[in-house]
Amino acid sequence: MQNAVDVSEKQYKKNYGITDVNSEAKLTKKYAEKIYDFKGITIGGTIDLENCTVQPSSITASFNSKTDEKHVLVEELDADLNHIDTVLKENRHIHAQQYLKSWSGKVVWTNTESTSAINEAQTTTTVPDAQAPTGSYAPTCGTGSNVCIVSNWTGVSRDWNGYDLMFQGGVDTECISGCTTGPNEPSFAWWEVIDDGSHVAGVDCTSSQLLSLNEGDSVTITTEFKPANSRYYFTFQDGSDFCAANYGSSVQPKYAQYIVERVTDSSDGSLVDIPKFTAIKQKGYYKDGSGTRYGIDTAESASRIHTVKMTHDGTSSGTSNVDVGSINTVNEFTATWYSSRPAS
Repeated sequence: MQNAVDVSEKQYKKNYGITDVNSEAKLTKKYAEKIYDFKGITIGGTIDLENCTVQPSSITASFNSKTDEKHVLVEELDADLNHIDTVLKENRHIHAQQYLKSWSGKVVWTNTESTSAINEAQTTTTVPDAQAPTGSYAPTCGTGSNVCIVSNWTGVSRDWNGYDLMFQGGVDTECISGCTTGPNEPSFAWWEVIDDGSHVAGVDCTSSQLLSLNEGDSVTITTEFKPANSRYYFTFQDGSDFCAANYGSSVQPKYAQYIVERVTDSSDGSLVDIPKFTAIKQKGYYKDGSGTRYGIDTAESASRIHTVKMTHDGTSSGTSNVDVGSINTVNEFTATWYSSRPAS
């Protein structure tokens, strides 16, 4: 739950016609001039950004002339609040950047969020170099048993955060054996299926198909759902090296993800520390339910995107781990290491 004061005033002005964002949200004539001869309307309360609802604690109205219709006005105003709820649900990324302990990147959808189909996500990205981090909060990556990993991937899923069935593939880069500030830290390609938060299928392409990765390699990763035969397909290409797989499921994905991740330790469920890594660029495309292909810049221009930022505690006030830039006109964004402060 966040107070209205935490929400960008500029964004509110642009999207909802709210002229002042302090401890109260004030509606302008845009929402009430069609109803009565009013002077002003003030709503006190909070904006629930996680669930995308407006929760007013008070509604007051003043008028230029006397009227006994205040109760009717308030009823009409409730309808306007419901309208704002709808706008929040459709455009919550505009006024509320998402914060997680484990992800930084972009999540896109087509038409109406959570209902419209997405059948493919593709990214072209570069294998980064991992280094021992420096500065405050730096973990001892590569010392003893402490292996640090940064994961760079794309995927499609039914939920925006990938908890309820996600098909994904990418490249992991590790910081081990002292993690010197040079190249050649090990990287490997992989694909995975997550359902209800648990791993149900997947493979390390590097070991299973002898795919070799090196720092600086440009790789293209595609995850695709084919409704006609109820299967997911994965391809990973690094020059002439190629990895492919498929998985049977009839679940229709609704989101495409382009993510840099702090991975989970499968032995105890804890989040593994991230190394300092060279900037990761993802150039992304997706296909809607009809098979039409778009660049991710299209989603950002149409306000159909979540920008997700990784912080050490998953909140806006936490220490930034990986910063995410805007998508440019060639459908590319950059994820930049900021801090390796461990998750808490």
